[in-house]
Amino acid sequence: MDAPIEIPQVFQPAAAVITAPSGTAFGGSVTISLKSNGDYTITYHLHDSGLVGYEFGIHVAFLAANGMALVDIFSGSVGGTVGSGSRDADKTTVGHDQRIADNWAAFASGKLIVTRDSSISGPVGLLLDIYKGELGLVAGASGLAIGLVIGASSVIVAAAKPRAGRGYRRL
Repeated sequence: MDAPIEIPQVFQPAAAVITAPSGTAFGGSVTISLKSNGDYTITYHLHDSGLVGYEFGIHVAFLAANGMALVDIFSGSVGGTVGSGSRDADKTTVGHDQRIADNWAAFASGKLIVTRDSSISGPVGLLLDIYKGELGLVAGASGLAIGLVIGASSVIVAAAKPRAGRGYRRL
């Protein structure tokens, strides 16, 4: 007689919504599915609906109740109206970790944490980086030099707003 087929239990917490500062046209979601046999799937979807593109890093940590963690990273870029590249970036990570099966109760009551790091990409992002660098170089110089840098860069900054921050943020 054939052995019975075991169907693993599945734990899928609510999707983590990735947001950017107000007015920034970059966002998406991350979902994770864990199975009691140790299989897991992490799915990323990111979208840019704005004028400029973004480079990003998405960091995922699924924290089990006993302190163990499953981690993954997705980095890439999305294109805006100006520039090149797709407006969407998707990734699916599929794997198996026996520690999930061995610690199923702790993983089945864990939580998903997602952080993001993003910045404007392409020529506008490069000009903004130059602008920020110039401000740093002339910070100790005369007010006239700072005024010239700010005045020369004001058109670039106005065209690039809103822009994403470079810092990590817990979602």
